[in-house]
Amino acid sequence: MSAEMVIPARQQKPLSTQQLQQQILPKWEKFLGNCSSLLIIINDSTRTTPTAQILQILLPYIKLLNYQFLVATGTHSTQADLTKLVGKDFTPNRNRIHFHDALRDDMFYLGKTSLGTEVYLNKLIQKFDKILVIGSVEPHYFAGFTGGRKAFLPGTAAYSSIQQNHKLALHPQAKLANLSANPVHTDMSQAAQMLQKDIFSIQTVGTDKILAVASGNLQDSFEKAVAAARKIFLTKLPHQFSVVVAKVNPPFSYTFYQAHKALENCKQALKPNGTFILEASCRDGVGKNDRFWQLLHKFPDHKQLLVNCSQNYVLGDHKAVKISEFLQNNHLWIISKNMKPSSKIKNLRIFPKLPQTSNETDVLIVKNAALQAII
Repeated sequence: MSAEMVIPARQQKPLSTQQLQQQILPKWEKFLGNCSSLLIIINDSTRTTPTAQILQILLPYIKLLNYQFLVATGTHSTQADLTKLVGKDFTPNRNRIHFHDALRDDMFYLGKTSLGTEVYLNKLIQKFDKILVIGSVEPHYFAGFTGGRKAFLPGTAAYSSIQQNHKLALHPQAKLANLSANPVHTDMSQAAQMLQKDIFSIQTVGTDKILAVASGNLQDSFEKAVAAARKIFLTKLPHQFSVVVAKVNPPFSYTFYQAHKALENCKQALKPNGTFILEASCRDGVGKNDRFWQLLHKFPDHKQLLVNCSQNYVLGDHKAVKISEFLQNNHLWIISKNMKPSSKIKNLRIFPKLPQTSNETDVLIVKNAALQAII
């Protein structure tokens, strides 16, 4: 049986500008009140968030304020097309756009979560009267879902805080589409709740188009967007397949570090001892943070790898653990012209193009696999 997964939301009609205005502006106008200064926290270019589209709606209000953009890069690169990121009306004001640097920016100490994470955030957060957060909500393989509280931890947090938070990804409940007893999510939420600031949140759901939007306070808007994201991005299949082909689109396809999300999103569709085929350009190879790749080579035994990462965790090690666990009973093929076509990692092979295979009929093809997810 051959099948191609199509998320039902692809057929959903995008929200019009008028619909977006109706759902956002009444609450937004009430929030602004006598606002004297506004910090706008937005996602970086590794996310598909339609930030510029939202900013265009808010433009008449923002341009009257003392405002500053803080790009929530977390530990990502700061490279970005500003016009694509914030729109042509804001691009000329380059001095108002600051890319968060988790290692070099001045931070302030917010407190410690119940899980022990010491939360340090960018000092810009303290300098403004009110905060606007623009994010997007999609399934995430260890935070449950992206968006909302992630604007602060990891988005605008110090490297040490991000590393402490991401170590929690080793916990069994830190998994795709799960927020219940998920320590990563709990940690992020507590960090945001400790912040005593007036925050307005706009959370979008969709891919290239906005299919749903939620606005208001940070927690409520996130919960409403998660409910919409479950309907839009998650698919439950009647059975598993011997072969899963996951196609990864930009910006998630640029490195294997990012493209790996497609494996986590779709591996639930694979039968034991199956073959997962990950198609991604990986134009920048494994990515700058290649420690996880080195660990996979160094520790072929999964139990040894898990012990090492638990005792000596460094940001990104959770990827090595997740991939190693998968490879114990399954095969992974990476199709990329930009990665070396050989690997010493057990059950993992790399090809510049999809090789000739047997006439396998039990195949599932997943398009835009870094966003679509199977539960």
